Amino acid sequence: MNRANVFLVALLATLAVIGCNKEPKSAANASATTESADASMNIRQLKALKKVDVEVGKGQLAAEGDLVFVTYTGTLKDGTQFDSNDIEGGSPLSFTIGGYKVIPGWEIGITGMKVGGTRKLEIPTNLAYGEQGQGQKILPGADLYFTIKLLEVVKKGEESMFDKRDIKIGSGAVAKDGSLVDVNYTLKLANGKVADTRQDLKKPVTFRIGPKLKEGDRVVPSGLSSGTVGMKEGGVRYMRIPPIIGFGNSTNTAIPPNSLVFIELTLRRVH
Repeated sequence: MNRANVFLVALLATLAVIGCNKEPKSAANASATTESADASMNIRQLKALKKVDVEVGKGQLAAEGDLVFVTYTGTLKDGTQFDSNDIEGGSPLSFTIGGYKVIPGWEIGITGMKVGGTRKLEIPTNLAYGEQGQGQKILPGADLYFTIKLLEVVKKGEESMFDKRDIKIGSGAVAKDGSLVDVNYTLKLANGKVADTRQDLKKPVTFRIGPKLKEGDRVVPSGLSSGTVGMKEGGVRYMRIPPIIGFGNSTNTAIPPNSLVFIELTLRRVH
């Protein structure tokens, strides 16, 4: 073997020893890198908003400018629930589409739903809370997953309109503007929750119909007052009253602010 070949063999042997003695990455560092990658994948994956209708509603269509009432459950990608109002005793959430009071993914995702429908939304972080996150449960960059049911819609331009339907026609005196009346009632929210009820026949609620109240008169929402006009004693009437002519931003703990209410009212007496 000539000198050149001897030198080459020696060089290769030296490199082999160096390679064998090279210190590998620690197991802890490798594990940390893997966990970081896994955590990132568990937070961010979606590229675009996805909508899937579980049940298509049959009621009014939700569009920009409408006031909507919903129940929802929100989870992270791994299924961890971070919020829900679809629980026993829960109250509906209300907001105006296009009012920028909720995340953009909701604004876009709920538009086009019909009342009674249920929709699943997969919302990428850029249409959710982005790089800021939200509290301790929603990390920066997290994609969000929601199941939303559209309970009711108050259409733009119909904020001051109430609906009424007679369940039973009475046979006594007729309630008019200015009448002092005794009533019993049950009041429900958009999700069917009973928020208030007064059914004691011996202790009815008394109020005067119309805006011209006398000292000591009970003040009631204008929609309820107007909706009672024309009833006869003994009659039962169903009313659907939007917030603006209902309880508005009421501080009543049983009736959340901006609530759409449904009242079944019995006219007991016209004074």
